[in-house]
Amino acid sequence: VFKTLDEVHAFRRDGLARLRLAEPIARKHGLVLAMENHKDFLVPEQIDILRQIDSERLSVLVDHGNNIAMCEQPYAVIEALAPYAVSCHLKDIAVQATEDGFLISEVPFGTGMLDLKRIVGTLAKANPAIDFHVEMATRDPLAVPCRTNAYWAVFPERREADLQRTLAMVAANPPKQPPPTITGLSAERILVNEEKNNRACFQWAVQ
Repeated sequence: VFKTLDEVHAFRRDGLARLRLAEPIARKHGLVLAMENHKDFLVPEQIDILRQIDSERLSVLVDHGNNIAMCEQPYAVIEALAPYAVSCHLKDIAVQATEDGFLISEVPFGTGMLDLKRIVGTLAKANPAIDFHVEMATRDPLAVPCRTNAYWAVFPERREADLQRTLAMVAANPPKQPPPTITGLSAERILVNEEKNNRACFQWAVQ
């Protein structure tokens, strides 16, 4: 979404201001705000926001797939955010190398590269009352052009070690089957595929 670091800084300032406005409203009504890690903050930045506002009314919705696109390791993300988490977008992820980075896709449970038992165990240990939500979005893969200079223009620094770890993870986990795509499909066909993939997730979880 962002092309320059200035745009990122403006978004973060605005986001923090909005959270400061929302927190007293949530407190008044007895609500808890769960801030998703959504390809916008690195984990240390998100934790810094939580500490700045310092409210039991502000927590985290963990999405362990999103920060892969920011060259953060999925299990490190989960472990860092688990103490603050009240909710989770449970998903499996497939990755595929490209010339300028990699593709990332949500795939039915058990067909991707993630250890879902480890993820659930880590989050449930930190908060036994956490809510898990299946998030299986049937769509085209997301391109992550992390080998390009344009990708790094919106980060304070080029994190070479994180980049190399991510590329190594991608290389070590080729997709087990072709990831879902929707380009060229009718709305009816997309709906059929979405239903099939969601049912596959629930069936895998039950088993």
